[in-house]
Amino acid sequence: MESTTKEKNHNIIKALLLTINGIAIFAGLFVLISLLFPLVSYKVNVFGYNYGSVSENAYQFLRFYSIIVNKDWIIALVGSFTIFILTFSVLLIILNICSIFKFTDKKILPFITIAVCFLFEIVYMLAGVIIVSKYKGNYTTTSFIGLIVMFFIALVYVILVLVLKNIEKKQKRTEDILSDNNLNKKELFVDNYNVDNNESNDDRVIALLNKYKSLLDNGVITQEEFNEKKQTLLKNY
Repeated sequence: MESTTKEKNHNIIKALLLTINGIAIFAGLFVLISLLFPLVSYKVNVFGYNYGSVSENAYQFLRFYSIIVNKDWIIALVGSFTIFILTFSVLLIILNICSIFKFTDKKILPFITIAVCFLFEIVYMLAGVIIVSKYKGNYTTTSFIGLIVMFFIALVYVILVLVLKNIEKKQKRTEDILSDNNLNKKELFVDNYNVDNNESNDDRVIALLNKYKSLLDNGVITQEEFNEKKQTLLKNY
């Protein structure tokens, strides 16, 4: 029963770690997709009539030329940041994929990925805000959408990490119960256990019942095993 519980917990932990890596990979992919969101849009009005709008995203700034923005320093800054974001996003995706195929208990890589991707979305939003703030007229930006979505991705990541820590904590508590009492399965389930009707044995029976109850509460033994050992102890007592 103990080995089965440990194996089950190990499988759950492994599944959670893989899911966390998957979330990190999705975050990196989303950053690449979010660069398609219009960084700046301009509504074309002629004599009060709206003739549509012209938009440019971060990928279009990679050519270091813009039909909307006429400030060279903004174009150079956005183009450079886009190259930087693309490079590191792809690198983080590759590292997380490698982490999945080479299973590891370390969770620092997904954390770094989520944090960096969140930072990228902040930078992208600020770039859109800066561009719009430098011009007057019908200039708008939707660069903030990526940051909103990334917030929910980070929230899912935090929830998964908390669930993982709770399972690991419960598993450690179960192992501590066995080690602290210096007992193992062989000692706990001796069928020929007999006690004498005296005070010292009374204390020992109560102590064993408490240990069985702790093991039951932590999922180490089943209710049937607990009832069987309890009946055996009380019968001998």
